[in-house]
This record gives sequence, structure tokens and C-alpha cells, in this order.
Amino acid sequence: MKRHVGVWIVGLGVWAGVPGSLMPETVSAQVPTPASVARSGSILYFPDYVEGAGWSVQLVLGNIDAAAARVEIEVYDQTGQQISDLFDSGSTLEIPSLGSRVLRSTGTGAIRRGWIQVQSGAASVSGLLTYRHSVTGIEVGVNPVDLGSQFALFVEESSEIGTGVAIFKPAADSEIEIRLRDEEGNDPFGRALTAGDFQQRARTLPEWFQGTDREILRNFRGLLFLRTADGSEFAPLGLRFGKEQESLSAVPVIPIRKAAAGKMYWVDFGTSKIQRANLDGTAVEDLVTSGVRWANGLALDLGARKMYWTDSGSPPKIQRANLDGTGVENLITSGLSHPIGLALEPGSGKMYWADQGTSKIQRANLDGTGVEDLVASGLDMPYGLALDLGPGKMYWTDQGTSKIQRANLDGTEVEDLITSGLSQPVGLALDPGAGKMYWTDGETKKIQRANLDGAEVEDLVASGLLEPRGLALDLDNVIESAQMANVNVR
Repeated sequence: MKRHVGVWIVGLGVWAGVPGSLMPETVSAQVPTPASVARSGSILYFPDYVEGAGWSVQLVLGNIDAAAARVEIEVYDQTGQQISDLFDSGSTLEIPSLGSRVLRSTGTGAIRRGWIQVQSGAASVSGLLTYRHSVTGIEVGVNPVDLGSQFALFVEESSEIGTGVAIFKPAADSEIEIRLRDEEGNDPFGRALTAGDFQQRARTLPEWFQGTDREILRNFRGLLFLRTADGSEFAPLGLRFGKEQESLSAVPVIPIRKAAAGKMYWVDFGTSKIQRANLDGTAVEDLVTSGVRWANGLALDLGARKMYWTDSGSPPKIQRANLDGTGVENLITSGLSHPIGLALEPGSGKMYWADQGTSKIQRANLDGTGVEDLVASGLDMPYGLALDLGPGKMYWTDQGTSKIQRANLDGTEVEDLITSGLSQPVGLALDPGAGKMYWTDGETKKIQRANLDGAEVEDLVASGLLEPRGLALDLDNVIESAQMANVNVR
């Protein structure tokens, strides 16, 4: 690694190839939240800066409003202490209408780092923070990042390229859940890390995943997902650097919208309705209110804006309609015994279902042709069925054994996930991005959810239902961060 890039990497927190003695100390969770976080107005957050050993920063602020804008610049070190000597100008500035201001650091002395906040009473003020190295001429500009609870960044790690990620958290004791997905959407570690008890930290990708198999990150490209489990806000920064040749570039930060924008759909066997609501259980609405007396399994094809369901009446059938409940049509009306759970694989043009009459899990084309058996033994009363296509898994509820189980898409490697606390688990749906599964229980009259491994069961809708059964999620406009596990990194 080139010397000067290595020095800059030290400034961003013990990045590749520098002595461990240079690593910043872990910040205590008792660090107070900066006062400006709670003030009204617009705040620009720059999650990281580096000053010293030839590295300097330049902050450019512009005001596009018709009136002058007053701004306050707050600079903090890693411990959350405010400092006043980073820039060559004061902490309070007035930027004229359509004007701009430039602040520069000296780049002298030992390396120091932290984050910058620019407080303005007007949303018309924008900014750019530029890193510069006086010897190599390396320069990169980064935009401010709005606080949020979920983000994604493209990352890369090889013998030539590395990625560093800095995180600023107003609440030092909040925990960041960190997970990788490769270019195919798969998790190379099969788990996530949890990093907490700091207010600002920057590390290379392998350092964020310390304690894991480093061989996986010798040649990796994909997405890094970040979120807080409690919904508290933070701001990340990503930088891509050259290991053999000196280079530095900013990595786009993608804010992720919250799941409250999505919908969940279900069949209520007691009221003979198909309904939907927000993912937090609010805004319940009726979709199909007739001809679905024996409707059970429910699945969505969001690309085609269709919902599919099974009906175990006479004759048993599989039907579909538009997502608003209009345009009901029959798909399969023969060859079925007691079809219940239903799941779709639109990309392959396949639908999967559980048939309690034959105690089988089967699949066919979306037009009903090409029926085949997948799991034909060892089941009691399979009911809800859902697919996680990334790792090639299918999940189902078993009403007879009061279990939730999963297996490979070909029916092999059956495993138990939840074996207690259930009465009659029926409808089932997955949110793989968030690492969650949702289900209905016809006996307890609840809609519940848990992690994909069966941990952390919680109630969502616990009243107002008569006999909930089929369940599905509309995540078309929702991007969730990935499934998280409890592997603590301090």
C-alpha cells in the first residue's frame, strides 16, 4: 500500500495495513447528544472528516435563497466533544443570497477526526466537504447525509480495491446492525454483526466484520446494509480507496424507506373477506367480500399487480384477482383435494401450494399446468407456504403439529423453526430483506411475526379478527435492510 493513502486510512480509523496502536479508542455510551440535533431548522451532516499528516478538508456552503442565510458550523471529535479550531473561519457565518462561503483546515499536526454539522434556519443552504492530501494531490468531495434509520452502500474488497465506512450516531448507545449481500443477493456470512457503544467510528469492510471468515472478503462486491434495531437515526459515509495505486472516491449512500409504507394482505375465514392494511396494522380495508367463503392461502405477484388464493370449497380451486380485489378469475378447478397455502415464483412462472387432502406440497406453472410433488411425506396438515428465493428455501406452517418449518425448494433438509407457543399457525409470509416472517394463528386470532430463524416472536394484530388465515405482504415500495443476527462487535 502506498504510504500516503495508508496515512489517510489511519485517519479514517485503523484501515488496512496500519498498526493497531493507532486505532481510536471506543467511545463510551455516556457521550452526550450534541445540542444542535434537537434544534429546529435544517442540519447538514458530514459523518466524517480527517485533519493532519498532510490531509485537510474544505467545506463549501452555498445559499440559493432570495434572502441571506445564517449558519452555525459545529465540529466534533470522536468522543463527541465540540472543537473550534478546525477551520480558518468562525463557527457562525452569514451567506448572502445566491452566495457561498469556503472554509479550510490547515492539514498540519497529528491526525484528528470526527464529524461536522451545519445548522441553518433555511433549507436553501447546501454543502460539499472535500478531502485533500497535500503531497499526492488526492482529492474527493462528499455530500452531506440526512439522518435515517436504514441505509445501503455498494462496497468492494480485493487486492487492489478496498472500502471504508464511517458512521455517526447522535445516540452513542444505539446499536447498528450490519449485513452484506453479494451481487446475487446472497449473504456470504449467513449472519449479521451488531456494533454499538460509539458515536463516530470508521473502519474498512474487513474491520467492521472482524471475528468472521476474512477469506470471504478477499474478493467481494455487493451491498452493505445498515440499520438500527430501535429505529434511532444515524448517518453513514462510504469511501472507496486504492491499495496498489493511490486513489479515493465517494460511495453513494442509499437511504432506505421504512416499512410503514408497505401493505399486508390476509384472508379472514370468519368474515369471508380478503383484506389489507399497513404493516403496522392500521388502515384496514376490504378487497373481496363475496365468493371467498372457503378461501385460504394468499400470495401476491406485485409485478403483474395480482393476488392469488386457494379455495378449498366445492370444487376446490385456485383463483386470482387484481390487488384492489377486482377482476376475479379461476386458474385451477380440477385435480385438487384441499389446497391451502400458496406461494408464487413469478420470475420462473411457478406457483407452490400445500394440499391438506394429500398432505403434500406441490407446484405448477402459473397457468395451472405441469403439476409436480415436492414434499410428499412426513407432513401432517401443512397450511401456510412462503418462499425465500435468495437462499432457495420454502417455509410452511403445519396446523397439525403446531409448528413452523422450512426446507430447500426441492423439499430436502426439512428443519423446525418454531415448535412452541403456537396453536393453529396458518397463513405465512416472508420479508427476507428485513429477516422477518409473518403468520396468522386461527386459534389465538392474532397476526404475529418473528425472525426467519424463529427468534423474537411478537404480536402485531391481536384483536378484531375472527379467524385469520391467509397472509401476504406488499413490499413493492419498501426496501428493508437485511436479516440481522446478534453477533456483537464492540
